[in-house]
Amino acid sequence: MTNYQEVTKVWFFDKIKSSLAGIIVWPILIIVSVYMLWSNEFSYVAREKAIITWENIVVEIDAQNPSPENNNKYVYTFGEVSSDVIQEPDFLFPINAVSVSRTVEMYQWQENTKTEVKENLWGSETHTTTYSYEKKWSQFPINSDDFNQATQYQNPKNWQYEWKTIFGQNVKLGNFKISDWLQAMMPKWNELPLWQELENMLATGSSVVNNYIYNWVNYNDPQIGDLRISYSILPIWTSLSTLAWQRNNDMLDIYLLDGGENITRIEEWNKSAKILFQAMKDDNSLTTWLIRIAFTVIIFLWLNMLFSILPTLGSIVPFIGKILGVWVWLIALVWTLIIAGGTIAIAWLVARPIISVIIIVLIIWAIFAVKYIISHKKVNNVWIS
Repeated sequence: MTNYQEVTKVWFFDKIKSSLAGIIVWPILIIVSVYMLWSNEFSYVAREKAIITWENIVVEIDAQNPSPENNNKYVYTFGEVSSDVIQEPDFLFPINAVSVSRTVEMYQWQENTKTEVKENLWGSETHTTTYSYEKKWSQFPINSDDFNQATQYQNPKNWQYEWKTIFGQNVKLGNFKISDWLQAMMPKWNELPLWQELENMLATGSSVVNNYIYNWVNYNDPQIGDLRISYSILPIWTSLSTLAWQRNNDMLDIYLLDGGENITRIEEWNKSAKILFQAMKDDNSLTTWLIRIAFTVIIFLWLNMLFSILPTLGSIVPFIGKILGVWVWLIALVWTLIIAGGTIAIAWLVARPIISVIIIVLIIWAIFAVKYIISHKKVNNVWIS
């Protein structure tokens, strides 16, 4: 693997200008992050209430016997999914499946970069960036025009075949039709075995190895631009369970709340409505925690950048700049805990007023209880003495 190096110098006053620009921008971004943390707590509560509400009114129905009485109702059902034969136009024979997903990968160049920074006396920095290139299979186009060595390492822009998913016609769950939106929410597919006999049906120069179709014969020696194709399917007669909206007498569709929240669920196997609702609650909790963590980290990074002017000024003498950098890191950490933690705590209480009142009452009671115990103990001590 050939490495290429590029050395650049960042002058002290360029660093100062960059840090000063951050003083204007970063406070705005911190305010945005605080707003996201605040609204996240209210979103969690609103979605949790919606899930509980719909859990109490869901109608359990028989997938084999659609009834017009359940039109425009939120329903739960389970059953086996079926479909007409699917014809994949390029390679496969007609196949009995609910859906067929084709994955296409191209052998491409990928650029890897590594930058080392050396701090110099009087505040300048020397940046040494090393570029290396490796070949890899990727489902996504890698834009080689942005490579440092773009003239030597070029990836093709045109793909002969592309990723696609084909759904069967007349897809049903029991005797219910399934809308296109609900089909898109179906579980992941199983790998489709490709038989060696398929190779005889392919164009000259193609081969089938380990469930991949290669568009060249010598699959052990791929070249840049070569393709390989694999398939996965959702088989017919797979058992599915769903929480959905019934309409048009025999159609199951997704259901969106006024705020755009999707409270539809479809999973593999016969699962009770209780399990599906619990999965929705678990997803809601996970999403809330991920947002909490993400924007807390973002606030920490932005506070670091906001105060970056201090280690930048100190970098005239490198070791002083490093000491100031550590202090800025600690200050940013403390203020992150105060800002993010305080926002989450206050929003949590405001979004749950009843629980908040109970907590406040318990805290006040605990304070008075402790004061009473301490004062009573002092009285006893005086009486004994």
